[in-house]
Amino acid sequence: MNRGIARRAVFETRADVRAFLCLLAVAVRRRKIEVIAFCFMTTHFHLVLRSLDGHLSETLRWVLNVYVRWFNRRRRRDGKRPAMPIPRRVSVGIRRGGDVVYAPARWRASFQPRGVSSWT
Repeated sequence: MNRGIARRAVFETRADVRAFLCLLAVAVRRRKIEVIAFCFMTTHFHLVLRSLDGHLSETLRWVLNVYVRWFNRRRRRDGKRPAMPIPRRVSVGIRRGGDVVYAPARWRASFQPRGVSSWT
């Protein structure tokens, strides 16, 4: 999961979501990551990824840096304060009673493999 600074929107339009998905697709084509599931909301997002080269942090740093620069440039911001920080970890979902539950199907911009109703 990743949030915008001060809970600011990180996806204001569908074009923002598409741009972020395109950057993830570049990382997939470069055989850096495998995208298992995702969920984009206005102020944050969830990703379930598998690193194919052992460099997940570096790959996400690249995706987020390129996206933040594009996002700020598109809105004519100076870019001194990025829209979102670089993640230190990726979480799968919400913990309830020891189980990790993740239901991205509730959100329009999401994907979850068939047959998967929760993540443990």
